[in-house]
Amino acid sequence: MQFLYYRIKGFSFFCFVLTSLLLFSCLFLQISFAQEGSTPKDRGETITLTTYYPAPFGVYKTLRLSPSTPVDKPKEGEIYYDEQEHTLKCYTGDKWGGIVWFGNAGIFLKEGAVAIAPYSIDEGRIIFRGQAKYEQGMIYTRIKILDKSEKIVCDSDWQQGFKASCYGNGYNVDALTNAFGITLRVSFKAKAKEREYNYVFQGEWQ
Repeated sequence: MQFLYYRIKGFSFFCFVLTSLLLFSCLFLQISFAQEGSTPKDRGETITLTTYYPAPFGVYKTLRLSPSTPVDKPKEGEIYYDEQEHTLKCYTGDKWGGIVWFGNAGIFLKEGAVAIAPYSIDEGRIIFRGQAKYEQGMIYTRIKILDKSEKIVCDSDWQQGFKASCYGNGYNVDALTNAFGITLRVSFKAKAKEREYNYVFQGEWQ
């Protein structure tokens, strides 16, 4: 009888342990399902996905802009390829500007940009005035030679392109418009000393 008693008592303990395990398993499964079924908002979590098109950064083998005309109400930083001037244009907030190529050097110029190189020699007896400007995708260059009273001795007028020349009172003046602005080269020969003099003047883009 005593042996039977211990067997019954052991079986009861086994049933108690098994029941406890089953109850714990059910509770664990309920918690797991509750977590899986809850949303990030319920758990106090947020996920943000951000994408850009086109990408703000990247490397491209080629990038083509279809030739067009400027939009009516541009915003600063907008670019387009002008179909008439055949150049890349960018809006700077008040004006359109373009890339101008001087050989292998390119520079961005606002519409109406100018470069002026006014210099005088011989205590103001002779005045040299070199000018360059950028208008509607074109570069124009001009030279003036004036005397002390600012009477014009030579005026090349505006020449479309990067060069202009003027001659007067024995002075040869050549102007070259470049990426830095305008460069004036003045040469003359002093008869008394039979010596040639050369001056180089520079005016930057403004």
